[in-house]
Amino acid sequence: MRILVALITFGYSFGLLAQQPVTYNKYWVQFSSKNGTPYSTSQPEAFLSPKAIERRVQYNIPIVQSDLPVTPSYLEAVRNTGVNVLYASKWFNGAVVQVSDSSQLVEIGMLPFVSTARPVSMQKPKAPKMSNGLAMNNKKTKLSVVLTEDAQTQTSGGDVYYGTAFHQINMLMGDYLHAYGYKGEGMTVGILDAGFVNVDINPAFETMRSEGRLLGSHDFVDGDTNVFESSEHGANVLSIMAADIPGTYVGSAPKASYWLLRTEFANTETLIEEYNWAAGAEFADSVGVDVINSSLGYSTFDYADMNHTYADMNGNQTVITKAADIAASKGMLVVTSAGNLGGQDWRYISAPADADSVLTVGAVDSSGVIGYFSSNGPTADGRVKPNVVGQGVMTAYVNVNGNTSAGNGTSYSSPLMAGLTTCLWQANRNKNNMSIIREVEQSSSLFDAPNGEYGYGAPNFYNSMLALGVYPNNQNINNTRSFLYPNPFNTELNVYYYASGAGLVKLEFMDVSGRVLSSQQQEVYSNIPYRFMFNEWQNLSRGVYFVRISNNSGQQMLKAMKVD
Repeated sequence: MRILVALITFGYSFGLLAQQPVTYNKYWVQFSSKNGTPYSTSQPEAFLSPKAIERRVQYNIPIVQSDLPVTPSYLEAVRNTGVNVLYASKWFNGAVVQVSDSSQLVEIGMLPFVSTARPVSMQKPKAPKMSNGLAMNNKKTKLSVVLTEDAQTQTSGGDVYYGTAFHQINMLMGDYLHAYGYKGEGMTVGILDAGFVNVDINPAFETMRSEGRLLGSHDFVDGDTNVFESSEHGANVLSIMAADIPGTYVGSAPKASYWLLRTEFANTETLIEEYNWAAGAEFADSVGVDVINSSLGYSTFDYADMNHTYADMNGNQTVITKAADIAASKGMLVVTSAGNLGGQDWRYISAPADADSVLTVGAVDSSGVIGYFSSNGPTADGRVKPNVVGQGVMTAYVNVNGNTSAGNGTSYSSPLMAGLTTCLWQANRNKNNMSIIREVEQSSSLFDAPNGEYGYGAPNFYNSMLALGVYPNNQNINNTRSFLYPNPFNTELNVYYYASGAGLVKLEFMDVSGRVLSSQQQEVYSNIPYRFMFNEWQNLSRGVYFVRISNNSGQQMLKAMKVD
């Protein structure tokens, strides 16, 4: 990689560059200190939002020097050389600049507080290859692909409430979280992605917009706040979490609040995108984001001198991986895609999936079989990655036109997991980010025997909830693990039942006189959660009804209220 080296050789290096045509036009400039800063760790309100400070207080996270913004006088001196300062990074204490003349680099190198620099982007990016109207590049960080219309029809059917999203949520027992009343309320999610076309007008996000849960946006590629262009990828990812159209599609965290942060330029792959990501994560921290979803990954680039190697996937090498771990150290829960390179020569995870403090997600199909494209672990230093898996093959989402579609990619298994993890954390805010990740792992199907394809396997969010000591916040269940949802109900009533022992369970839906209106029974296995559904009660009179549950241990009666 073409790195402009240390201060002692800066003048020489930049002097040589001044004699050559400018090849790169964007550089990372590293500062040596934060001397002269007007900011103080004792006054964090000057650079952190109240919600960000609250997170640190709640989880005993100290305000440290890396939280302090870059020294303003340093940035001003850099600007005075004539370059455009695109943004600064407080965590890495430097700035990304755009130059128009190589002599500007020499001037920057002479500044006493500048230690090193490195090129991060070319002056003339390569044009993207086109296939069926979509930008296609085997190295690309957008870890998903839209399927054909014929493939999309395979996801039709679905559930009365979740629509086409039901199976991918139910296979992780995420609907239990929602039924308990945990849908992301009060939680803030930051999505770092390539663009969010039509999110400002898509009907799938109308509830989020009308309730004021679209908190804001920022574009670290173009330097503005308009993220509703450039790429559909982020919009698809967001829909898996935030879409809320009951009966058509309900996402994995439909009541959370969201920040939309564009860090990826979809047409090219250059190192600047890792610095964009770091800046986006810093921004997310400062505004009080709880959970980051990153459906992005970096390994090789358009220009070979920027490439990573598998040996770099050791959790401590790449800029984006370091940034992800710093983000976790600030108390945010970072969820990221494992990568889509499982079927290619580079079959391993990509950065930041190798970070040791993030939840890395692989992709399986609806039967739980690993997707051929899902990137493999372990990390270069032998750690388990991915951490867990979720449905990333034929994953249902809502497209930019407001219609349900399906696609493949760890880009899609990641937001599915991020949304449910957000809801789990909502259920027990006393636990910190790393405790939540551990509970998700420990509930997973292969926890005792992880491997490089599935990691710890598919989580069971119901069991995670029980392990955290969580009970319904909208139900009075009198210490039983069975409950009704929704209650009151209209046309559909779900019975959530946890089998404490194996055998036959019988459920009877009854009116107040004891007359059985409907019944069903099933053989169950010990310590497994089940969901039973009574539906189509449009003509049933409003009032009080009961569900009687009978098993080998006796009977239980649950009260239900029918409304118009």
